[in-house]
Amino acid sequence: MGLRILLVATHHQKALDDQVYHTVTAIRSLVDTYDVVVVGDKIKTVIAEARRLDGVASVLKVENALLKHQLAEPVVEVLLSIYADYDMVVFPSNTTSKNILPRLAARCDISPITDVCEIMDDHRFKRPIYAGNIIETVSTKQPKKILSIRAASYSKSAQMNKEHGRIVECACPELKCGSNYKQSRMNQLDRPELTAAKIVISGGRGLGSTTDFDLIYQLADELNAAVGASRAAVDAGYVSNDYQVGQTGKIIAPDVYVAVGISGAIQHVAGMKDSRVIVAINQDADAPIFKICDYGLVGDLFEVLPKLVLHLQKRK
Repeated sequence: MGLRILLVATHHQKALDDQVYHTVTAIRSLVDTYDVVVVGDKIKTVIAEARRLDGVASVLKVENALLKHQLAEPVVEVLLSIYADYDMVVFPSNTTSKNILPRLAARCDISPITDVCEIMDDHRFKRPIYAGNIIETVSTKQPKKILSIRAASYSKSAQMNKEHGRIVECACPELKCGSNYKQSRMNQLDRPELTAAKIVISGGRGLGSTTDFDLIYQLADELNAAVGASRAAVDAGYVSNDYQVGQTGKIIAPDVYVAVGISGAIQHVAGMKDSRVIVAINQDADAPIFKICDYGLVGDLFEVLPKLVLHLQKRK
């Protein structure tokens, strides 16, 4: 029997998380088929979507009211009941999996390999360290492996036109949960979501104030782009930390990333260096961001951005 892989498909009740599709691409670099487990409560639409993932053989369905919010304690009990049948358990790297994976690894006495950016074979993997400045190769002799995949390092897999993965109804083990779910608050955005957008416009400390950060919104609106920010801009209070791109924020890889008034500290670069095209606008010609960008413009952003917005408006 070949390598057996189980994908833990995280979701937000109604649909799979976008990172799942990037993780599928990583898995398909190793095997042609794999199984998916979906846990939750009243997840019919999520199961249907999981059955259309590229290469999925079986979709393991586990439903229970305690699984609705994918808290680590009950979800790990479910995974413990099924992981023994697999050689590798793979998670997308996101906030949900970062809560579940460490607990599962500890219960299984397995050293996990997280934030994988390249799968070399079934026992060698590459992952970034030191804010992405070094890519290390990790080799393991563990018979079973637990991984998380860095979505920004893999392209998004296509969804199949019809459901083809067979549904396997799995019995839910007895669940206990010492923690309680209180509340989730989702920001309602009028523009694309940061981690899924094809174009991202990010502002840094150079904007100078919350009021002037409005220039970033204006440019983003003209390009139907998401808005991001450096940690310096977030710490200064220009925007909330939901917008932060970087090692301690969101790690993204859009088609186009525009850095405005961002110097290019390594912590920020770690979150966007995999972007297909990087554009930098900064008045400091020696800013580190110019060493990694594809296109750089040295100039005063307060002069450049209004002219750029006006030019885009005229083209419409």
